[in-house]
Amino acid sequence: MDRSNISTMYSNNIFEQIGGKSKSDGKTKSDGNTIDSYTPSDKSLSEQGSLSKLIKANRELKRDLDEKKDELKKVKKELEKANVELKKYRK
Repeated sequence: MDRSNISTMYSNNIFEQIGGKSKSDGKTKSDGNTIDSYTPSDKSLSEQGSLSKLIKANRELKRDLDEKKDELKKVKKELEKANVELKKYRK
């Protein structure tokens, strides 16, 4: 499948298998070797490597962002508690 030509992406046979492992007997086997990534065959090795590095960096940044968001929530809760205590002493 050529990504540069959109008409080839939407052919008449929508059930045609383009990539991945073919089903030899129609049965699916779970052998514990799962693949959690996809690299199209029409990309060069350097593009695949660059894409893989980009995706990995994106996952790490997302994880860091989630950690910082959790820390921010904790700090906000502590700040609210401190403000409540401060209001008690002002009265």
